[in-house]
Amino acid sequence: MWCFFLALFEVDGWADQQNAHILIDDPVSSLDDHNIFITTRSILELVKKNYLKKEKIIISTHHIGLFSILATWLKNDDSKGGVGNLTKLIILKNKEGELSFKGTTSDVFLYHLHLLQTLQEAKKIQLYKYHMVLLRQVLENINSFVGSKKIGRILTDIGIEDVDKKTDEINSLSHQQSYRYQFSEMNDNEETLFNEVFDGLIAKYNFKF
Repeated sequence: MWCFFLALFEVDGWADQQNAHILIDDPVSSLDDHNIFITTRSILELVKKNYLKKEKIIISTHHIGLFSILATWLKNDDSKGGVGNLTKLIILKNKEGELSFKGTTSDVFLYHLHLLQTLQEAKKIQLYKYHMVLLRQVLENINSFVGSKKIGRILTDIGIEDVDKKTDEINSLSHQQSYRYQFSEMNDNEETLFNEVFDGLIAKYNFKF
């Protein structure tokens, strides 16, 4: 990963026009919070070191955790020569098949709330297999906040029965392949599990959207 970023930013053999723009697409996948944090720090350092040499540096990701951390660091970089005023945050929205770009409305982007809001909207319309991946990201976030090592702790706290079995099911459904078949609809059993966990989280922690 580090060598990949270095190659993008430090190769001098390209033509000037090619070298002027950098696109990093989805730099994290199936990483835990610690490694996402490290990767984000690496990207930030490279951006700050090289942004004066480039016309545009574009970073795209489906991982809202990476988006949140990197966006906060970039926007808050108001030091002399910082990139805060040069940073633009955009979210790609899909509403009933129509794609649109939407800016963020706050300086601090609370990505666990954005995830929950995304899942709440999907719950009303149609749940797909990749929504279980997003639900697991929420569980991991809450898990990190309370200092636990396993999401089973959170499932227990929200009143889920057969915690070990349902943890295995969530982990299985959250495998990386779920992104490949993201438009496959959940079956009835998967929807039941999703609704049980999602509703339990909302009832236990009383999140405000």
